[in-house]
Amino acid sequence: MSPYDILIGFVQELDIVDTHEHLIPFEDVWLAGKWRSRLAPGKLDVLKEYLLHYLAWDLVSAGLPLAALETVRRSDLDVLEKWALIEPYWEFSRYTGYARALDAAVRGLYGVDGIRRETIGTLNEAFLSSLKPGRYARVLKHHSKIAVALDQPYSPDGSQDLKCDPEFFLPVYNVTELVRPESLGHLLGIEERTGIRITSFDAYLAACKGMIEWASTRGAVALKSDIAYLRPLSFERVTRSEAEDDFNVFLISINRDTSFDFRPELLGTRGQDYLMHAIMGLANEYNMVFQFHTGLQEGAGNHIDWSDPGLLTNLFVQYPDVRFVLFHIGYPFERKLSVLAKNFRNVFIDMCWAHIISAEASVRALVEWLDALPYNKIAGFGGDYAILDAVYGHQAIARENICRALAMKIDQGRFDTEVGKMIAVRLLRDNPIEIYHLEKPLA
Repeated sequence: MSPYDILIGFVQELDIVDTHEHLIPFEDVWLAGKWRSRLAPGKLDVLKEYLLHYLAWDLVSAGLPLAALETVRRSDLDVLEKWALIEPYWEFSRYTGYARALDAAVRGLYGVDGIRRETIGTLNEAFLSSLKPGRYARVLKHHSKIAVALDQPYSPDGSQDLKCDPEFFLPVYNVTELVRPESLGHLLGIEERTGIRITSFDAYLAACKGMIEWASTRGAVALKSDIAYLRPLSFERVTRSEAEDDFNVFLISINRDTSFDFRPELLGTRGQDYLMHAIMGLANEYNMVFQFHTGLQEGAGNHIDWSDPGLLTNLFVQYPDVRFVLFHIGYPFERKLSVLAKNFRNVFIDMCWAHIISAEASVRALVEWLDALPYNKIAGFGGDYAILDAVYGHQAIARENICRALAMKIDQGRFDTEVGKMIAVRLLRDNPIEIYHLEKPLA
């Protein structure tokens, strides 16, 4: 047997830790469609479900009009009529990682040979028939062999309450709403959870601390920011007075008479910079791991330079006791990410999402990292999906990619298959347990 065959046989039976998901945190809420209905109202079908995330944007990149995508997501047309709208763009996109993950899912979960015109009706029937209690356990535990997943749980109204089913998930709190508050709704949610009326910058800083304490007591295993979708990942040291000036402008724009539809000003950059440093201090105080979205942003028309992980270097220097986990291999900045993880003991790499962004880039990066980095610096898989079925497809691809990279190192004579197995266990299970301090929750 080849080294790859030996490794994949071993790794396919391995229970793993999934470091990042956007799944509905309770199965009954998912089955009821309360969350999904915001984006895909009406009668459910498999295309409404599968085009909630990722592949939809490959179809748009291939030329699918946004109006057609909204028709597929929001109308109750027959699934074959919907297929006719997207079929040309699906064919252009079917070899991307996003399409591969869905093809792998329908083969592994339903025994359907890929997604195409001839199979879409059968797949839709199988998908609808599967919507019953026990589905989370079948997909996540039985088929995907995921011991636990770190989830960013949202309630149906879009707020973060950090409640999730502990059989499947551990919560992560996204602090972007603290660093870049955008509305009265943000402030009201913070006030409700902390009991602090936000009438000044001092009160807001106290409320931020209250929110981090609230997240910690709710069992959050990490803090996260996806602010790279909104601005560059460069957070300068600014004076308190500069930040307070920005916050006062923002606070003045807030109208607490909610019957008056008034769009407030966004908090200025100086205020955001100050607050990010304040939250770094709180992450240090509460011993919270901090995840940053780096690299490719989902969707269309984003600014890739905003998400360059090198922009975070001053945070790594100034907060040496905060453990930073950088997401998505920083694609296309994966070599820069390698240097950061090598130079800073408090910087770790998380391969979540990356395996379906580009399998080849993920394999190539891992091959290089095994030369350049201690292998305890790498977490090997996070599905990063809002689509339950696709998690299965993604983890299957991730296991293949990791085994491909390890087999290449074995063929180069760097180590043997037993060491390859040990490193695979570290990447897919033991490293995430150590990076995120999961020993107690998993026990």
